[in-house]
Amino acid sequence: MNLLPTFLIILYAYCCTSSEDLYLQLEHLISPATEQAYQCEFSRYKENIEDTLSSYENSFKTELTELYNSMKVVYEDTTKFLSAVTYLSNEILSTIEGSGDDSESD
Repeated sequence: MNLLPTFLIILYAYCCTSSEDLYLQLEHLISPATEQAYQCEFSRYKENIEDTLSSYENSFKTELTELYNSMKVVYEDTTKFLSAVTYLSNEILSTIEGSGDDSESD
């Protein structure tokens, strides 16, 4: 809201009236204008905050989804790796046990 007209009225009132009259005029001029200006500012800030929070919420959800998907891939890869290690360990053990049996029978 443009407060220049209010400022000009205040300046005019200051120059043309006594201090008591000025106070009464200013009280009537400023109160409604100031309250309306504050309400406009509050509404604008409220909208900005709501938009920002909504943006952060959407961004946070997106990042959490991406993190979950990445962790899911890591889990799947780790599971495959551990399965491969288990298989290789079993193969090595069976080979060692098999070669041990051959040497005992000789």
